[in-house]
Amino acid sequence: MNLYLMQHGEAVAESVDPSRPLSGRGRNELRLIAGFMRQARVKIDEVWHSEKLRARQTAELISKELALNNVLEKKWLKPDDPVKEVFKEIGKNHRTVMIVGHMPFLQKLVSSLLAVGQEKKLVKFEPGGVVFMEDGQFGWQVAWMVIPEII
Repeated sequence: MNLYLMQHGEAVAESVDPSRPLSGRGRNELRLIAGFMRQARVKIDEVWHSEKLRARQTAELISKELALNNVLEKKWLKPDDPVKEVFKEIGKNHRTVMIVGHMPFLQKLVSSLLAVGQEKKLVKFEPGGVVFMEDGQFGWQVAWMVIPEII
């Protein structure tokens, strides 16, 4: 199984709109990331996202750009949720999944997959950034990561 972990795109400030939809810049950066993923011939079977608007909009935009069909909302991907539900799901799933979520959840998930404890920050997530993880012979490993500003 492979995992693509993506922090939602840049959202507008809560003072502008309490539902925090994606900003114009956030949408543009996500299109750049999607273009990179398309050129890299990324194959994703399912996209999971949290209930928050900015995560849903990110998942929908990426799915549209990459012509993906299986976009699923998961109730256990909120910023402060425990990562145990993801472990249950990926343990019984042999598909390649993209998880669109939030900080600190994604950071805790990476650290837990790498078995170093949830307090360690091993990768730097940024809005619209993607971390690709593989479940290899010796366990989970970070294969690559990309953020909008380097594209």
